[in-house]
Amino acid sequence: MRAVQLEKLANCWNAKHANALYITFDKRDGEDDVTEYRYADQWLQGRGTDVWRLLRAIDRGIVFYDPADTIYADGRPKVRSQWRVNSAKLPEAMQLLYAESEVVTV
Repeated sequence: MRAVQLEKLANCWNAKHANALYITFDKRDGEDDVTEYRYADQWLQGRGTDVWRLLRAIDRGIVFYDPADTIYADGRPKVRSQWRVNSAKLPEAMQLLYAESEVVTV
């Protein structure tokens, strides 16, 4: 990874994830084809991260890259790449990604 790319990743990651909430949910098809969501009452809060924590989590296979790109019928692209975590591994990921993590009940 070039130094410029690492610096850009670091700046984006640190700005977006320094303090973060992770909220799990259930999704179902409701009436009239309306999707319904039910959010958990326990959220995971993480504080204090840096790009090195992200890179360690990637190296351990806890965090993975999802390009999530779409090309519309008219040829326009939508780039929406994301770093993802399997929800079953979220508690482990929190320990790797954050200096502090806790469960918040709402």
